[in-house]
Amino acid sequence: MKLCWPKWTYGPSPPVSPNVTLWCKSAQLWPLRLRDGPKLQRDGHRRTVWSAAMIVFVAIWWIISISLFTHSFWRLPEDTTLSGCAENWHVWKQDCGVNATGCLPAFEPLPDGTRREMRLKCPVGCVRGSWKWGDTLVGMQSVQYRPYVIGGGLDQESDVQEDEQADYEESDLHVGGFYKRQEQQEEDTNRYYRADSSPCAAAVHAGLVSPYTGGTFRLRFEGPRDSFMGSKGAHTIDSIDFDAPFPASFSVHEDHVSGGTDNRIAIVAFCVTMSFIFGYFCVNVAGFYWVQFLASFWLLVMVADPIVDFSRGAGATSLTVREYWLSMAVERLLPAMLGGYIIYRAAVKNMIGTDENPARTPGGDDGYANVGSVSSENRVDRADMDEENDDSDLENADSFKSFDQIPRSLGTPSLSRLLLWTSGMWCGVLENYTFANLPVDRLMVSDLNARPEGWIVVIVFVLIIIAAIASQTYLIWRAGLFQRYIVVYVALVLLLVGLGLVGALNNLELRIHHYIIGLVLVTGASTYTHLGLLYQGLLIGLYVNGVGRWGFDSTLESPSALARGSVVNEQIELMLTDSELTWGPPPGPGAYTPSLMVDDVVVLTATGMDDGVDIEYIESVVGRRPTFIRAGYVDGGYSLPLVL
Repeated sequence: MKLCWPKWTYGPSPPVSPNVTLWCKSAQLWPLRLRDGPKLQRDGHRRTVWSAAMIVFVAIWWIISISLFTHSFWRLPEDTTLSGCAENWHVWKQDCGVNATGCLPAFEPLPDGTRREMRLKCPVGCVRGSWKWGDTLVGMQSVQYRPYVIGGGLDQESDVQEDEQADYEESDLHVGGFYKRQEQQEEDTNRYYRADSSPCAAAVHAGLVSPYTGGTFRLRFEGPRDSFMGSKGAHTIDSIDFDAPFPASFSVHEDHVSGGTDNRIAIVAFCVTMSFIFGYFCVNVAGFYWVQFLASFWLLVMVADPIVDFSRGAGATSLTVREYWLSMAVERLLPAMLGGYIIYRAAVKNMIGTDENPARTPGGDDGYANVGSVSSENRVDRADMDEENDDSDLENADSFKSFDQIPRSLGTPSLSRLLLWTSGMWCGVLENYTFANLPVDRLMVSDLNARPEGWIVVIVFVLIIIAAIASQTYLIWRAGLFQRYIVVYVALVLLLVGLGLVGALNNLELRIHHYIIGLVLVTGASTYTHLGLLYQGLLIGLYVNGVGRWGFDSTLESPSALARGSVVNEQIELMLTDSELTWGPPPGPGAYTPSLMVDDVVVLTATGMDDGVDIEYIESVVGRRPTFIRAGYVDGGYSLPLVL
């Protein structure tokens, strides 16, 4: 069945390929001259030598990278435990049970009266990396999109004033963001943090660990404290006040050892630099693409944003941190390569103006060719003529003035591909660095409402995307491929709408992940233009980032999966009437056990308790008058706090 298309959808006749000026021509063609000689004449021997040189370059690149990697974050000093920026499993478990009985033994004094200590090694980036992404309550405060550091104010001050902080940073005791404290002063200047705080973020707050090089420190398990004072800390981390007792705390102390730093930023800079050098001199499209794809994938999962679960190293029977990381990396590599191959065949190898465009001759792995605007019936004959005349074209390299004049045997203009495609790819792959400071985390209404400035960023991005789509659509229409592309994209839109309806009927939310954006839009960014190269590199980078860091996550996710560990349920109403505490029904059908939280610690969990609990009974269980009370259900969330 043939569709009846409006006449305008066929585009101009004959189709017109993009005509882009070849700027810096000598720099664009220099790698080609090195490979094929001054006149760019085909020479099988020279090309073999050039390919061997590229292989040796990549081998040296990988050997140096692996050497740097083994001396980076994975280099573990003796008696040191690796820790993530936000992890706290080694101090305060996620589920400590009623009255925190599952976590308190580690905080008990040793028989000789001293306190337990452990040395932790923290990675780079523990300012943003220690943020609480889900809504978390600390007393009456809602903590989200900030480091989870509670307490840390010095004993002799209620806060670190800005002028005092500036004077301290200028003194000899402050070097490079580190607070150099003398051992004899430790007892007078201890910073006590609530036990469920992020240890690495606390060390950054205290100035013991740099967010740019990581570092090591000693963590000392302390006992209960009546309150925790917040303070202005190092590296823009402001800790949180908590004016209530908590059953445990810890303090942090300086302990720098050999091998304690994390030089991942240097490794990222080295690999990106080597990638740019390789991208300039490699003129084979297939070799260029796959080396860049694999290098960016491994750099992401190994160094830039490693897929590490540090709690895996906690038990004797569990996988160690490194084994789990390597297993997850290999698990995601093969599916990522499958998607990468589809991208290569659909977009990279066959950019508009090659074998899919009647205005161009068939292109191969070595590049793209344009023989002018010709009618479809003359396409084969002109292609054959181009094959016969390639040798003469090679000798006229100085006359090349645009992309479309470069014969397919020569490959993509190196400088354009380097500055646009490769730069765009790394911008997408290193998304956790390039877009880290933007107030947009997920494209969800709830997240954007939590950070209203994110709406401005989204609106700007939408306008840019609309402009990019319009320009690419115009080029596709001029190339005579509008009908083919519109069918594909209408089908994709209908698929997403269908998934959204299915999710809405089953209490699931539609999520458009990084890899979906890359896969869906990359074919539309196949125009052989400067912007086409930039868009395609950026989208492929987003695909690598999404699949490498998060895998092929489902497009439909449950609200609990999107809560990011938040246990706040504002639908549960907490009421105090005549010294009796009552709260609303469970959030939905199923078995929910009522639970009561006092000062951020679960103190009661029992069936039938939602009928009402007397305040005096709560005081007898806790042993004091509560400050903050929250009620709810196990696995059903807790209400907003009530202050007595």
